[in-house]
Amino acid sequence: MDVIAQKSFPAALPLGPQVPVDEPFWMGLLEGELRIQHCKECDRWIWGPSWVCQDCHAFDPPWEAVEPVGTVYSWTTTHHAFPASREFAESVPYTTALVELPHAGGRRILGIVTNTRDVRIGQHVRGWIQPAGESTGGWPVLRWIAEED
Repeated sequence: MDVIAQKSFPAALPLGPQVPVDEPFWMGLLEGELRIQHCKECDRWIWGPSWVCQDCHAFDPPWEAVEPVGTVYSWTTTHHAFPASREFAESVPYTTALVELPHAGGRRILGIVTNTRDVRIGQHVRGWIQPAGESTGGWPVLRWIAEED
């Protein structure tokens, strides 16, 4: 495994609640939790944030803290800083993973892997919350650490 130092990464701004429906996600990160919506009517986990369950149409599905562990479903490594994302210029190359969360019904969520560029589909990862800072617009951000099998 090509190990790199676990480090903080910049984030594409703006971050934080953009619409009221996603506010519980961001408040969860501020409190050190990963929160995903979970419909109590039909037991469906929901990501991205929604006012209505896509299965049973129940309104305002609640948010639940879930363990931030999962497996890599897909990934990509970025080797070039694009003009629209200049804040990442000093961080290339970096790897972004689409992580499947078994504790959230298999919902998938994106994030940067901070300890290596060498990941593989099916690899176990553990989430960590990068503290709020200037490079993240004052909001914490979910990141991933790839675990060795």
